[in-house]
Amino acid sequence: MNKNYLKYLFKNYRIGLVFYAVLFLCIAGTPFIGSNNPGGSYSAAVEIMLAMSFAMTFVMPVILFAFVHRRRSADLFLALPISRKDQLLTNLLFALITVVGIFCLGNLIIWIPAAAYVSFTDVMRMCAAATLCFTSLILIHSAWYLIANNIFDGVVMIGAWSAIPLLLYFTISEFTGSMIAGRSSFSLYEISMSLSPLAMSVRNLFSINDITNGGVVPAYFVLILLWGVIGALGVWKHFVRRKSERAEQLSDDPLAYPLIINFYALFILIAIACAAVSERSFELISIYLSLLFIYVVAQFVYRRKIRVSVKTLVTFGAMSLAALIFALAAFNTQGFGLAQRYTIDDNTHLHISYNAMVYRDDLSRLVARKYPTDGDIVWINMDLFIPVKDYEADEPLNSVLEKTRQNGIAYFYSDERGADINCVIDFNNCDHNRQKYSNDYYYALNEAISLEDLKVIDSSPFSQITLQTYEDDRTWTLKQWLERNGN
Repeated sequence: MNKNYLKYLFKNYRIGLVFYAVLFLCIAGTPFIGSNNPGGSYSAAVEIMLAMSFAMTFVMPVILFAFVHRRRSADLFLALPISRKDQLLTNLLFALITVVGIFCLGNLIIWIPAAAYVSFTDVMRMCAAATLCFTSLILIHSAWYLIANNIFDGVVMIGAWSAIPLLLYFTISEFTGSMIAGRSSFSLYEISMSLSPLAMSVRNLFSINDITNGGVVPAYFVLILLWGVIGALGVWKHFVRRKSERAEQLSDDPLAYPLIINFYALFILIAIACAAVSERSFELISIYLSLLFIYVVAQFVYRRKIRVSVKTLVTFGAMSLAALIFALAAFNTQGFGLAQRYTIDDNTHLHISYNAMVYRDDLSRLVARKYPTDGDIVWINMDLFIPVKDYEADEPLNSVLEKTRQNGIAYFYSDERGADINCVIDFNNCDHNRQKYSNDYYYALNEAISLEDLKVIDSSPFSQITLQTYEDDRTWTLKQWLERNGN
């Protein structure tokens, strides 16, 4: 760190720094105006301060490192009689003072009117957690900004790298929903969170402020620290070892446009291919032409000139073909075998539900129409809430439901899928009071569960099967229905 350079930064940015600090405190204090609940006002004020501070972790790298992207200022600043390391550390310290320092100061100031309702320990806990999160975010955002060679591209890199977890979430969600039978409700929340230092920071800091937001995840702090280390290595490489002649050049670093453009294109193409193969819709010409146009525009943003080269077309064509082959392979192997996996985690119970619209005279015959009006129609509803150990011990019940699950898998990959079906079965893993659910497997069926199998399910003390008619809206148990109708 260089004291004189730090003084220069404070002098150069003093107006903006004072303006931001005053604006920060004024906006943060608005929840206290006319409030009779100091504790609630403090929590609301912290949320406002967190939102502003998160925004500043994006803004500060652009402000402090903009000079490396301008040719004249890069030559001037990088030639100063200050080591690159000291210059980097001083810039980062100034950013931390602006973001972390003002946040902690504001937190202490707004705590004063709420001191009787909020403990000082909680305030310090928030400040410590915010210091870790904001420091890591400033480092990783600075690294992404410095990958580029001009200001515009730097901003694009911050946005593009920040959005990669969303891209992966979208693509993997499409893959699991389109390629893996039963996994339409598959949750990728934890995966996407762990890939986003911003999302993890938001989750934990807002949870510290308000426990109703879901609770703090300690592992996230470890991952945030790891992202901070990655950011530190990145800024070291792209600032300390930076060549000044990179300023205002094409952003051709391997981690800049060359990776980002093709990475986004490939994963979007995979998502589209999975959806098309699953829905048996291969009218993709218009979609691919639109994506090709976007791909060419992205190349223009990168190279600053319009050029549709053979290499561009071949690369896009190869990615499109690879995505289509991947989707076809996945579909024809039942999601690379993942459809056959049925996981029961540490939750103690299974909650299995079955709903089917059938005919009164044959409970095994499905009604194919989506909105039937026939008076001979009956709704069958099965609700099975059973401890895992009892489910595994009941071989007949286990066999019937596994057979039904396999029917759902076979239908998912059959050519018949797509017609209106009024028959579904849902497998959930949950705790004893049905509060915590996981491993949701959802299957549409083209065959109703047979009457014999329904009787097996109904024989379980944990099962409840009811039947309801349209004409009189009455409800029967399976036993009552059979005694009344004999089918």
